Amino acid sequence: MGSDEEGGAAEEERLLEVTNILMGACLLGVAEQLNGEIDFSCHLVMLLSEYSIEQLRTGLLQFMESF
Repeated sequence: MGSDEEGGAAEEERLLEVTNILMGACLLGVAEQLNGEIDFSCHLVMLLSEYSIEQLRTGLLQFMESF
């Protein structure tokens, strides 16, 4: 009934959240030891199917039209 897939997705989401928290704490610790500030910049790359892109586009258009 999809529970394994949903459980796996939820577990992956929790792991990503914990990773983000740990990385933030590590970077803050390094910055404190260096008595400085770390400027961090990155690019997000997402790989989506054409169907997913179209759904995202439709959702964004609906959201923007609601204002």
